[in-house]
Amino acid sequence: CGLRSPKLTDDSRGGVGASSTSSSNRRRVLSRLGKRDVQSHSRVKRLFDVARPIIVGGVNAKPNSWPWMVALFKTSVPGGPKRFLCGASLISRQYVVTAAHCFDSERGNIDPTKFSIVVGSHTTKDGTEYLVENALIHPGYRPRQYYNDLCLLRIDGLVKLTNKTYPVCLPSDGLRDKIIPGENDATVTGWGDTTFGGVNSKVLQEVTVPIVPLKDCNASYSAVAKANFPKGITNVFICAGLPEGGKDACQGDSGGPLTTKLKDNSWVQLGVVSFGYGCAQPGYPGVYTRLSQYTKWFYDNTDLGRS
Repeated sequence: CGLRSPKLTDDSRGGVGASSTSSSNRRRVLSRLGKRDVQSHSRVKRLFDVARPIIVGGVNAKPNSWPWMVALFKTSVPGGPKRFLCGASLISRQYVVTAAHCFDSERGNIDPTKFSIVVGSHTTKDGTEYLVENALIHPGYRPRQYYNDLCLLRIDGLVKLTNKTYPVCLPSDGLRDKIIPGENDATVTGWGDTTFGGVNSKVLQEVTVPIVPLKDCNASYSAVAKANFPKGITNVFICAGLPEGGKDACQGDSGGPLTTKLKDNSWVQLGVVSFGYGCAQPGYPGVYTRLSQYTKWFYDNTDLGRS
């Protein structure tokens, strides 16, 4: 897993390897990096339902440079026209991980026949499509709160692995202590606009941002929509972004991977795009669901680790 442009065989497997904005504006523009937009402390709106995807401050990715990147699509009726919904990542030949809030509009009744994923994509118009067979929302997820924002998708069939399509490594339990804020950078990828509210880019974007200490991230968000994370920014999150802003993920990039390169040259997924205060705002890093906190859940509900 996690090797860029590897030599592959078909039986290869993945594995676990501050702003001066007014308080009223804070309530209005806290968004899912895909993301949620908090209209008030009690009512949440997901911007990915009404706006195009966006990577702020990023560049076009080289073709095939992120072989685990997945595009999630939805149709109104099975077999009908599809629209891009969220990013996701391939973690094994049959499983994909994305954000639970991508499915909030389903109100807990997900019809998998309305969803498909596309792998091996550089634009939203290419790649190989697979139908979704089952969607499993993390049992601790609640739509009005931001914790446990994970969903596992089991696809119909097995993905054929090639140099364009390959699983990312998932983090081990101990990786959390090895990722040092201020010393480790991570890269987030997704399809979307290059400015907030701008013109949609069909080409996969990438942006590299530094990991931010949780205490600093919690301090930034302590005055923003506490009802949505009453326990604060805890260790189930990982934060990343520049202090001065300017680089971030945003609407439509929900569910996409935040990855980093390890010393052995493998790439490991640290987080899943979840939420943030607007997009690329100074003092407000992007917030991601930290995957190293969910290792057991992945093992219990996928084919990872099975012989």
